Amino acid sequence: MSSASGPKPFRFLQVWNTQPAISQVVEEAWKRKVKGEPIQILWQKLKITKAAVKNWNTMKFGSVFEGVCKARSNLEACQMEVQQNPMDVESIQKEFNARMEFESALTNEAVILAQKARIKWVKDLDRNSKFFYQKIKQHRACNNITVLEDGDGVITHDSNIIQERLIDYFRELFTEHDCADIHVSKNFIRKKLSVEDATALEVPITRLEVKQIVFGMGADRAPRPDGFT
Repeated sequence: MSSASGPKPFRFLQVWNTQPAISQVVEEAWKRKVKGEPIQILWQKLKITKAAVKNWNTMKFGSVFEGVCKARSNLEACQMEVQQNPMDVESIQKEFNARMEFESALTNEAVILAQKARIKWVKDLDRNSKFFYQKIKQHRACNNITVLEDGDGVITHDSNIIQERLIDYFRELFTEHDCADIHVSKNFIRKKLSVEDATALEVPITRLEVKQIVFGMGADRAPRPDGFT
């Protein structure tokens, strides 16, 4: 099923962390006053912050890939100017600045491609974009459902029908139905937890355990696929 069949899900881009302005955007959004239970407050703050980051990306940061194209065009124009006036100090300085901007744009592009390709071992400033694009293509192929056979044996390649079939299947799966009580014989239960193990499952989660899990994920990781929550 093509990603074009629905809105793109939000995903926090690691390249945003290279921009000093992102810290202020997050801080200002998080300071917004929200009422409710603690879990509701957390959810609302995350929602507000996500919207603020998306808006900042659209209005200020923009598309990294478009930035690379613009920086390349600007550099080429400056280089042409230097060729025409090789002794002009101002032209040389403009070409130097344009080259630095182009290098920065390429670095941002490499960071995004490495994240999309889900490559963790890549070294800083590695710009093997061809390799990254190949990995991204492989991941998209694995996540793309192009054909589906439903419970009646009907096969379809239409992305809209596939989407409808999947929604219907999981809606039915998670809908509560009336059913008779089922008695399970103890003979079918071959293994059971010891008293100690059963007790351990009911022990309340501590703040230390939560901290160890969160801090053990790495600086650029998050529990959910969006890289944010």
